[in-house]
Amino acid sequence: MRVLLCLIAAVGFQLSIIQAQPRSDLPALAIERELLNAPVADLDEYCREAENSLHHGDYEKAILAFTKAIELRPNLAALHNDLGYSSFLARHYREAVRAYQEAIRLKPDYALAYNNLGVAYSHLTEYYDAVSCFKKALSLAPRDAKAHYNLGIVYLETDQTADSVKYLEQAVGLNPRYLQAVTALACAYNSQERFAEAISLLRKALSADPKLQVAERNLGNAYLKTAQIQNAIQSYERALKLNPQDAEVHNNLGVALNAARDFKRAIMAYQRALAIAPQYWEAHYNLAIAYVELNGRNRALAEYVLLKKSAPELARQLYDAIYASQLINANDR
Repeated sequence: MRVLLCLIAAVGFQLSIIQAQPRSDLPALAIERELLNAPVADLDEYCREAENSLHHGDYEKAILAFTKAIELRPNLAALHNDLGYSSFLARHYREAVRAYQEAIRLKPDYALAYNNLGVAYSHLTEYYDAVSCFKKALSLAPRDAKAHYNLGIVYLETDQTADSVKYLEQAVGLNPRYLQAVTALACAYNSQERFAEAISLLRKALSADPKLQVAERNLGNAYLKTAQIQNAIQSYERALKLNPQDAEVHNNLGVALNAARDFKRAIMAYQRALAIAPQYWEAHYNLAIAYVELNGRNRALAEYVLLKKSAPELARQLYDAIYASQLINANDR
């Protein structure tokens, strides 16, 4: 019976956002004291306070400190970029957009700010604007691997796989040790069913960093799609050791165990996925299929009732699967 594999595409990949250079060099600005209409010491103090707050994860305090620094030096583009960076980390994405736009207004060739603006737009799912920003960043800094990577990720998230591969290959070409880009490229290859290439890249990434969970789970996907079931199970289990709260990997482990006809363990995997994400409808469907395989139709029907309310297309598929199983068993008798 058909089960539903949740192939992990861009999920799990973080876009690369960049802070401006640390303000540790601000005392050197003392030579400009006559040009500044504010004491350099105060500017330095606010910037150091912001840096320290960022280091300790106190993003709201960093926002306040950078805002005070900007009041002293409103025309310094790097401060607006850092305000945007802090706002982004605090998940104030619209405020981050405004800060980056001001940085660009002050410095029109500010490639870093264009990159960061693209990241903020991506988190607002304003992908057209994000793509425009990343392309502008690349026109200003063509060898910026992070901007290539970010553009590739946006294309991957919007199912433009060929474009995604193009920019991710360029990112890896510019920096072969950029493991995030290597793993994302492998994921894009998975989407193109270029599984051998994906497996090769993911093995290399994991050889460099065995704790790269997104690489391990995508390696499991590639193994499963090429019927290397035991390898898939092992990859998913390693991925779950790295992140036990990954519902998609629990589901995919269940799919692999189902393919190995280990239905009892498959059921446990689906149940763990649902304990983490109760509205994970594909896992409900897969759980029901595993129940059917073990002649647990009443439990399968309970999942069907749940799906009928919330995921009617999956419910229809499940009903057909249950009904087909009953016919087969009846004929066998």
